[in-house]
Amino acid sequence: MRANALKVRKYGEEHKIDRLTKSKWKGTEDDAWAMAALAVKLCEEQGAYRGPAGATYVFITFGEVKLSKK
Repeated sequence: MRANALKVRKYGEEHKIDRLTKSKWKGTEDDAWAMAALAVKLCEEQGAYRGPAGATYVFITFGEVKLSKK
């Protein structure tokens, strides 16, 4: 995850996008989905997931999904 976060930050620095370079900022859930989508694109991932973490949500990206039988 750290490598992907650094890619997104570097993109923000190169394109002067403050939200990609700051550690914290206020935004909507739509903003969070937009950031996740950008991270998926920049990091060549397969998708993003929103999951609960107490009173908040975390957004993560993921690569190839493999299913297997038990």
